[in-house]
Amino acid sequence: YKFTEGPATNAAGEVFYNDVGAGKTYKLDANGKPVEFLADSKRGDGQRFGPDGRLYAAAGATNQILAHGPDGDVKVLADGFRGNDLVVLNNGDVYVTEPGWDGTSPSQIWHISATGEKKVVDKG
Repeated sequence: YKFTEGPATNAAGEVFYNDVGAGKTYKLDANGKPVEFLADSKRGDGQRFGPDGRLYAAAGATNQILAHGPDGDVKVLADGFRGNDLVVLNNGDVYVTEPGWDGTSPSQIWHISATGEKKVVDKG
């Protein structure tokens, strides 16, 4: 691995994690062996499963928050900022951290509603 990040478990107890540097997402199989889940995670970073069973992830390569369905479909939840870690609430709302990546910009916390409306809720 180049850099692992974002361990997340689904309702079935399966473990998923990203290799950010390689741009891949892995899932541990029943024997604990890593199996490629996404060949191109778009440099997926922090991730969590939502109440809809989708794997929500911050995609550093595209500055988007993506929701991966179990059948491989991908939904763009929000874009226009480079998220890092996130949480998904039971109602489908998402909170995402955005560090000051350049070292001078303030860190921010974004709220993304289940309908995709986004706004900064804290800075500094």
